[in-house]
Amino acid sequence: MDAVCNGKTVGGCGAHGNCSAPATCTCDKDVNGDVCWLGTDCTKPAFASVTKVAVQGNFTIVGTVGLSSTPCKYGAGNSAVVTMAGKTLKQITTGAVSYQVFESGIQHFVLNGASDYFKTGAHHASDPTLPLALTLADPSSTTGTDYTLSFNFTMPAKNSSGDFSVVFYGSDQDKYPYDFSVTIDYTF
Repeated sequence: MDAVCNGKTVGGCGAHGNCSAPATCTCDKDVNGDVCWLGTDCTKPAFASVTKVAVQGNFTIVGTVGLSSTPCKYGAGNSAVVTMAGKTLKQITTGAVSYQVFESGIQHFVLNGASDYFKTGAHHASDPTLPLALTLADPSSTTGTDYTLSFNFTMPAKNSSGDFSVVFYGSDQDKYPYDFSVTIDYTF
């Protein structure tokens, strides 16, 4: 008989853990043996970031904005993923998320980049059914839909303090105002 964690025999420890005994989740570790996830259901990153500012426009933000890395301990050269979820307030047909990474003590950004929301489809047009950075629950909804936003970057090397801020913002087919603007702080 399978162990039950958080009321479930399957998935009770989320995507980042295993139910190793009744009501006991064993959370994932990275290649260095560091525990990457915490909590009774292994959903809280062990190396946490703080969402400092979140401005909502055509995107509402529900829950936390996440920053995780591989390996899970933040460090130079690690692959980082930013995730955010919520609901759009209108139909999104095209757009992009842009980001800049700043380090405290450095006067300019140390890294920047962008990702289109969607791949290009037929007739060289953006296709909301082909997600890149933005996945829409119902791409054809004209009144808004649930979404998940996700983009990757490589964590830059420490030059000064090791205190970093990732500032990211999105714009849709209207270009302005921004759909959202978020700042996440992390340290290594």
